[in-house]
Amino acid sequence: MLCTAFEAILKGIFECEWPISDVYAPRKPPLDMLFRVLVEPRAFEVAERHGLTLHACVDATRAVELALRSAAQGKRAVAFVPNDQLHSAMAVVAREGGARSIGEGRAVLVLEDNPYLSFAACPLQSASQLELPCLAPSTVADLRIAIQDAFRVAHGTERTVALIAHVGLLRSMDTLEVEPNRVLDRADAALELRRNRRPTRSAEREDPLVIARRFELNQLSAMPSPGEIEPWGMIAMGSCVMAIRHLLEELGLSGRVPLLALSMPHPLDSASLMRLLSRCANVVVLEPRPGVLAREVLQVAEQARRGGEKIAAIWWDRLPSDGALEPVLEMNDATRPSILARKIAHLFSQIRPSLALQDRLAEGVLQTEAIEVPDRGEGIGVSGAMDSLRSIVMEVAEQFALRNQDAAQEMRTGIIFENHVAPESDRLVVVETWDRRRFAREGAAAVRQAARDAKPRLIAVCDLGGEDTPEIEQLTRAAIAQDSAATVEIVRGDLNDRPTMRELLRTAALRDGLTVVIGRDGPPPRRDVYLLDRAFAEVDRLGFVPLQRAIWSAEAACDVRSAAPSIMVEKGLERGTNPLKSEFKVEMLADRTGTQFQFHARPLLEQVEVLRTKPPRPEELQPGAPRPAPPRMLHANSGRWRAHLSGWRGDPPGLAALALCEAGRAMGYRVQAVSQSIPIGPGRRAWSQVVFTSLDAIATTSATQIPYGEADLVIGLDPVETVRALGPDPFLRVAKSNRTYLVANTGLLDDQVDADDFKAAGELPMAASYTCRVDGVLLMDVASICRRTFLTERLTDLVLLGMAFQQGLIPVSEIALEAAVRRIEGRGYGRCVQAMQYGRVLATERTRLMNLPLGVGETKDRGPEGLARLVRRIDLEISESGFFARRSRGRFRLLMRELLQAMSPLSGTRAGRAARRDAVTGLHRCWLWGGMTYAETYARLLRGLARADSANDGWPLLVYAPLPLAEVMLIRDLVFVATMSTSLEQRRLTRRRLDVRAGRGDRMERRFLNRIEATVFGRFIRLDFRSSDWPAKVIRTLSWMVPLGVRGKLSQRAQRDAVTEMAVRAGAEPERRNSWGAFFARLHESAVDSTLLALDEKSIRALSSEWLSAAEMNADNDNSTLVDAKLP
Repeated sequence: MLCTAFEAILKGIFECEWPISDVYAPRKPPLDMLFRVLVEPRAFEVAERHGLTLHACVDATRAVELALRSAAQGKRAVAFVPNDQLHSAMAVVAREGGARSIGEGRAVLVLEDNPYLSFAACPLQSASQLELPCLAPSTVADLRIAIQDAFRVAHGTERTVALIAHVGLLRSMDTLEVEPNRVLDRADAALELRRNRRPTRSAEREDPLVIARRFELNQLSAMPSPGEIEPWGMIAMGSCVMAIRHLLEELGLSGRVPLLALSMPHPLDSASLMRLLSRCANVVVLEPRPGVLAREVLQVAEQARRGGEKIAAIWWDRLPSDGALEPVLEMNDATRPSILARKIAHLFSQIRPSLALQDRLAEGVLQTEAIEVPDRGEGIGVSGAMDSLRSIVMEVAEQFALRNQDAAQEMRTGIIFENHVAPESDRLVVVETWDRRRFAREGAAAVRQAARDAKPRLIAVCDLGGEDTPEIEQLTRAAIAQDSAATVEIVRGDLNDRPTMRELLRTAALRDGLTVVIGRDGPPPRRDVYLLDRAFAEVDRLGFVPLQRAIWSAEAACDVRSAAPSIMVEKGLERGTNPLKSEFKVEMLADRTGTQFQFHARPLLEQVEVLRTKPPRPEELQPGAPRPAPPRMLHANSGRWRAHLSGWRGDPPGLAALALCEAGRAMGYRVQAVSQSIPIGPGRRAWSQVVFTSLDAIATTSATQIPYGEADLVIGLDPVETVRALGPDPFLRVAKSNRTYLVANTGLLDDQVDADDFKAAGELPMAASYTCRVDGVLLMDVASICRRTFLTERLTDLVLLGMAFQQGLIPVSEIALEAAVRRIEGRGYGRCVQAMQYGRVLATERTRLMNLPLGVGETKDRGPEGLARLVRRIDLEISESGFFARRSRGRFRLLMRELLQAMSPLSGTRAGRAARRDAVTGLHRCWLWGGMTYAETYARLLRGLARADSANDGWPLLVYAPLPLAEVMLIRDLVFVATMSTSLEQRRLTRRRLDVRAGRGDRMERRFLNRIEATVFGRFIRLDFRSSDWPAKVIRTLSWMVPLGVRGKLSQRAQRDAVTEMAVRAGAEPERRNSWGAFFARLHESAVDSTLLALDEKSIRALSSEWLSAAEMNADNDNSTLVDAKLP
């Protein structure tokens, strides 16, 4: 039976010989998986039949309190405690006097152990201080059995028992051999009543070690005979037991190294421990948190030494040197076989000197380990929101610091923030930043203290993190005393709207008293993980986006090269959660002297809404289309098969991993899985791993997490996470060049718009070449294909699964995999079968569907438009643009033909073809901007560059000049923005970006946010109003009335004149073509990065002088070298 860790716990509750009536747990990761189990109708029916009730609690404190109360009422209960709430929960146990039970009621506490999340809160230490018996299971199967054992110990000792489960174990799945549930009939009830009346033996009631020895909870293995001394022995608890057993078996040392596996680390069995310590020269204590268990081991050892016994040397965090350095066991190192092997394997050479360690350990690849990748979940979740809030506070502090330098007579205000030095100022404001959970615990006291303080103080609260904490505003008002209410002010803002949030903080810093600024996420949410998951649930259910809304800058229509939709949306949302909100603002100017009437108007933002009623169906999956033939399985004869999935969605361990698990069980494999649920994007988690073990090899010990270099297949949904798994992450590094196959998506996902994401994703081909099989790498921009085919990238994981299966990389049958995917689709995830089948077709015909390779950082969206089609489309648009436009159609066609003829040598390279497309697009835009005269100017400049360019140097002028020249000549004034936003080309591009098809029933609506600014009579007036495109159409109709010489700002015209002057000079100086080519290459890079328009005239002229002088110096050096070479 394939079970998750929480399913195993519930199964243990159902199998327990004592009826358990209540389970209490807070609804937070990873414990939220417990509630998902009982959502299934069959599981809920079994729980109801056994009288089990699952209670969702606000926090662990309440969960433990209710569990102890149930135990006091004669019931049996289980309470789950997250690691970050351990101290408050243990305080409840301490308040109840150590939770000694009276009567038949018992309670078991399941304590999560997450060393990285809560390094200061150790479950074993907290439970042992309260003298609670502790159990520490090592596998998912042990979790099921540990429930029964925990209640046995609880009944025997009449105390509450702690069951410590490592977070990696709680996120695992395994195939278990289960027993029947407790029988529920009259005979069973009679036996239960009789058992309760029978008194328990006093030995069991007083000493938990007696129970531990009876059921062999602590196991000794490979012990030497009395009198023999082994050089090394091991003590392991919890998840470390499986890691050391896996390592010993891989090294062929099973049965050679003494091992004490502790399932009950407290109270410590001193008899078993002394047997090990007396027969070994050295002992290493392996635990997730080095030093906690070792402290109790040292106590037992010191007592024995005082008695005159010869005891082994004990090691726990620092180990003997391997000849080069002294290994140190950090937190969680002992739970990972690969890291553990590299730190302790050298110790085993004393047991077997012929052990060739280097031949068994996977070698690291320096090229991949040195790749820089962004941190997981950067910018998302509570940590990302807190970083954003702190950065806004720092910006406000810098604003006050600059103002203090300029203000000589005014009162200077300074901000004290965190550990920064207090600035020199007349008035200091203390700023504190809080997250929601911390404010719920400690905020009331902080508000009361700040309200009494006469100094101004500002408390900024990040209101993210779930619904299980009270409202921040209500909690703040309740904490304020009545006599201090007048000095406290509460304001609310949106963390995504940085300008408004800065203004709120600035205003709050200027007032006296206490100000509480509450920063929220949206709506719509962009950081809150819970809200983002809820937003994507409907998309996952339907398999496509029924209502798609995109907001971007109206100036995006003026781009010669259209940006990726994700980048456009990110820029458009900088105004906050409601970018198209109408606003009216009037400000009095401080200095009215010299003011004159000014008027500015322009479209600011464009919003596109697409309503879809039917999901698209790929042509390759239409009824009657041929199905791909089943592949030949490459790993059919392997005893063990491992797969790593970079990025997943849905319930843990992810939809693709869950499909693999269910298909593997249908094939008869023992299936294991583990996942890491750190959010890495909206509705997306880090990684999951799946292990298949055949029946022939099922007796061997294998850790669930994949050791270094032992993955047979890597499926990469997220390109950044895929790169991380191949090298940079020391906890993964799953691939090896002679073993691992890779099927990965190279296209960035919608939320990956940062430069770090582009850079990391661009390293994927290089990393794959070092760490994967040469003949086993399949890289494709699957995300873009899914956006085009399925109207969402959410199905990318199952498309990749189908591609991997069709390559023969998954050892399951077609029937088993398709049946597993259908079951997943039946659980509320739409179009999974279509996505998997389409992946198989895509793998079969990938050459036909992906005819163009992708460059680094490039997003493929139906491929770039062909030049011939672009020319035909422009000619058709001119013919439909009105009477006066049709009159110039012939002249424009001739001009375009002459320009393409001059640039015809560029058709042989990809960069050259892109330059020809830029030139044709720029020529058409110049005609739209200023008519035929303006277009002829652009074409004349390019023809002059063509005459000065040379094929021997690779045509540097023609390749790099068209794009920046077009960008600066197309000044984005009111007329041009209005013309482009209402053009046929922009409507076509919008439909193409969002894949709007009228034949499918799609409907598209466009709305604009327009801004009007006026300065009149010493007042500044601003009006932002929403409308359709009628204002832009009116402006476009009246554009012929605006003289070309006054269009644009003076700085924009100066920028245009500077670049055109450089183009004229470059055309007149063919001997300096390389220098001018380097200059235009720099401008080309700026145009691609959308930073060219930020350069002013002086910067452009300084850049030209810099490049020309540097090139001339290099040329002089080359000439002097040639002269020196000719000298005898």
